[in-house]
Amino acid sequence: MEKEGLTEGFEGNAQSFRVVNKLALHFPGHPGLNLTRATLNGMLKYPCLHLKGEDPKKWGAYQTEEPEFRWARQEFESADLRRSVEAEVMDWADDVTYAVHDAGDFYRAGLTPLDRLTLDESERKRFFDGMERRYAMQGKPLPYPRAELESVFDSLIQYFPIHERYRGTREHRCLLRAYTAQLIRDYIYAVELSLGTRPSGRFVSIWEKAVKEVTVWKELTWYYVILNPSLATQQDGQRRVISGLFEIFGAAAKDHRYGLFPDSVREELEAVAGDTKAELRTVADMIAGMAERQAVDMYLRLTGVSLGSALACLV
Repeated sequence: MEKEGLTEGFEGNAQSFRVVNKLALHFPGHPGLNLTRATLNGMLKYPCLHLKGEDPKKWGAYQTEEPEFRWARQEFESADLRRSVEAEVMDWADDVTYAVHDAGDFYRAGLTPLDRLTLDESERKRFFDGMERRYAMQGKPLPYPRAELESVFDSLIQYFPIHERYRGTREHRCLLRAYTAQLIRDYIYAVELSLGTRPSGRFVSIWEKAVKEVTVWKELTWYYVILNPSLATQQDGQRRVISGLFEIFGAAAKDHRYGLFPDSVREELEAVAGDTKAELRTVADMIAGMAERQAVDMYLRLTGVSLGSALACLV
């Protein structure tokens, strides 16, 4: 998208804000879901527009949704980049979900060896060495000293109740569920309301020990799953599919070849015909709304690899 002149490109947080304000339908003639300020602010993990926040790679809304963004942020000064209470709670809940449930799910799938990490110090060392390498490659220090993270993880993993590969037995299911439930309970109670008075202050404080623990849980997923070569090859293929779809549909939109598009998208394209940026943003909306299987099937169809059936319904 950036190569095509859309300087904002594509950003998942901004796309979510666009979905609830423009793309989702609730009443005919009124785009969006008509959400409250509190709900919209709860979504704004990065309460800024493009290139106006602390992290230039992350922002909360595209320029196309600036009026809705300004309305949602009306209670905040324009230079105030604090998230709302709802957004801070949502962000912590997201971290906890990602950390705890992913660790449990990938242990069940045989990817994250929680049983070996419990018993094998050399496995724990390999994991922390890998964590350090990942941050070093990004030119960043670890979020906390390695010794502190190792100490926190040792205290966590020593209570992991299963000392063998997950087999899905009733005992294993009960033990894993009890362990993750206790973690989630601890992380819920780690949150306290702390009304800040400075623009950079936080509305919510979280116990540092809990933050360190969640940091390590998330790093497990990075090391054992995200950086796994089998996933890396799949992701490279997914990038090719998405890039291919954008190239093919983008060219069709600019040439007004609307026959390639389902009726709902065709209506949107006809409404913005001649505005190249709006046309390409509409194409991006369509691709972002596809399920993975839909995207792959459409790519195979458009490239002639697998033509499918002329009777298939495209929605």
